[in-house]
Amino acid sequence: MDCFLYFVLWWSNLRCCGMIKSTNEKKRKRPVEDREKTAKSHIFRKEERSIPEAGKNVQIEERLRQIDHYISTDYTQPLRLEDLAEKLYLSPGYLARFFKKYYGKNFSEYLTEVRLKHAISDLADTDESVIRIACDNGFTSLAAFNRAMKAVYGVTPTVFRKKNGAEKKNKLVEKEAETRQEKTEAPEKFRISCTATEMGKLQKSWQDTINIGAAADFLQSEIRDHLLELSAMLGFRYVRFRDVFSEELLVDTKEAAGVFNFSKLDMIFDFLLEHHLKPHIELGRKPRRLFRTVGNSLLQEKTVPSEYEKTVYEKLLHTLLQHLLRRYRKKELSTWRMELWMDDSTWEQPGSWELYFEQFELTRSIIKQYAEGIAFGGCCLRNDFMIQEDPQEEYSCMRFLQKWAFRSRQPDFLSITFFGYERDQTQRDGFSRRTEDPSAMLHNLQRMKELVRMAGMDPVPIYVTEWNLTVSDRNYMNDSCFKGAYIIKNMLEICGESECLAYYPGSDRLSEYYDSEGPFYGGSGLISKDSVVKPAGYAFLFLNQMYEWCLEKEEHFLLSTDRMDSYSVICHNQQSLGAAYYQTKENEIDRDSMELYFEDTRRLRLSLELADVKNGWYQIKTWRLNRQYGDPLQNWKQLGYENELTQKDFQYLRHICEPKLTIEKREISGNLLTVELCLEPNEISFMQILKC
Repeated sequence: MDCFLYFVLWWSNLRCCGMIKSTNEKKRKRPVEDREKTAKSHIFRKEERSIPEAGKNVQIEERLRQIDHYISTDYTQPLRLEDLAEKLYLSPGYLARFFKKYYGKNFSEYLTEVRLKHAISDLADTDESVIRIACDNGFTSLAAFNRAMKAVYGVTPTVFRKKNGAEKKNKLVEKEAETRQEKTEAPEKFRISCTATEMGKLQKSWQDTINIGAAADFLQSEIRDHLLELSAMLGFRYVRFRDVFSEELLVDTKEAAGVFNFSKLDMIFDFLLEHHLKPHIELGRKPRRLFRTVGNSLLQEKTVPSEYEKTVYEKLLHTLLQHLLRRYRKKELSTWRMELWMDDSTWEQPGSWELYFEQFELTRSIIKQYAEGIAFGGCCLRNDFMIQEDPQEEYSCMRFLQKWAFRSRQPDFLSITFFGYERDQTQRDGFSRRTEDPSAMLHNLQRMKELVRMAGMDPVPIYVTEWNLTVSDRNYMNDSCFKGAYIIKNMLEICGESECLAYYPGSDRLSEYYDSEGPFYGGSGLISKDSVVKPAGYAFLFLNQMYEWCLEKEEHFLLSTDRMDSYSVICHNQQSLGAAYYQTKENEIDRDSMELYFEDTRRLRLSLELADVKNGWYQIKTWRLNRQYGDPLQNWKQLGYENELTQKDFQYLRHICEPKLTIEKREISGNLLTVELCLEPNEISFMQILKC
């Protein structure tokens, strides 16, 4: 009882001294002018808090010291009240009340003040960009930094910096960021109206082919496992691989006697055919390369000369085709594809074009001798060779195609590759800079079609046998929701333009190296090395589930039907990459600040009205993948970016990286179906509408 009376007296004393505020007491805001006037002085002002009288509660004083130390040390990192409570062995609820009592504000408000204290010091005393300062001081986005500055000081970071006389360094980046934040937070609206009777066949070119590195990669069981996972999920028909004549496969290309061992190749072909997959064989001798970014490689094998000693090469091809014909028969071989790569490093060497044409014609004649049905093409033209200011330039793509058009043998298909780069002004260094054209893939393919027509090679079909946003295998954009939206956006744009759109590569296991210890490291595959399907993989899964008949296609969506009262909708809200992305090295993309690399981060409200549908009950299933549901980087962050995960950890990670599914039933009357969906930035979504 004495202890209880002592506690009551102590509590009353604190309230009388004003150290415990009434719960009904309201905070008063200073006018904007006062906040702006005192902003500079706040840099070194110590945060005010209610401290118990000295000697009365040493435990509370020690707790305050621990909190101050923890926040002042880790304010640049993502901090949560729950994490701090765990460190102090307190419940989150008790700690929240403790903050309100002794700091006069909640945990989030106090943390923001600490971050602001350091941020405005950087604004005043350094010339770092506003984006970098926001990132370095723990703000999750530039929008959050702007809101905090306006709330406390009444001005944006840029205005604060101008008034304090600091120079800006990255003007383009900051101008874009400032413009983005001044836009309204209301979502863009997109309204679509169509009928259920306007139909056209949907060409699923994205489902045709997947790339799986070199033929020798099939010797690894984990690569075969991933190929089967991708096949079951995506349903592609062809598997493209290169370098079938390699020492790893026990094929001796220097064997003058013409005795060759194809047992390893047989294992590869048997595996593919057993799982109802067709080979697309790239006959060139491409070196293996892993890139951090353009011009900075993790691994770059020396280019092996494409030409063999002619008599040995002829003998090798004849022996291989005879072997394949005996083992698999002509009917099966006639469904395969083969392709001859031209080494682009020799593009401007005198006589290199003629050497390629001769090798192509020799190879083609041998292949057609044994199985005329095999589709044989070439020569993997890179997209940056297509865009020349003068098509009549000596080494232009146009000149190359014109020379090929006059040769005696034409390809069954012309293969090209696309990666999101363009050549510099000297037109010498390929892949020298990232293209800022948001529809570069479509424009390059259309340009290639025009060049083929002008060169007189029409109607040779064009196959995109390799494509991706980036050549970098260490770019966190590859692991983000943006990559899924990028894929859907480009596939909708390019739909119907080519019979073959072969994504490269299928798996992150093809880009593993000494530095790839974590679950995600910026690999450009559809599935991580630990079998976590990434947003890029789910983008293809959504695309492949579209029905056969197209009803409507617009910038952000595609609507299809099975002609049996069921409908499917795929949509995206891809954001355009901004200056911050193009000015940052690809392997230096900050996984914690992905939103800073876009011109804008706005939601998109889609409203779809479909007329002439049958009345009755429908089941609507919606899958959504965004930063909240299914984002690998966000989910890995919740696991503390831990590299050494257990098998159960990976099972959990695979599960939480799946899209969110919701199901509803709706009765349709008046033969009109209306669907609305609000997409987050870089979200992808797939919807099935099924007649009950």
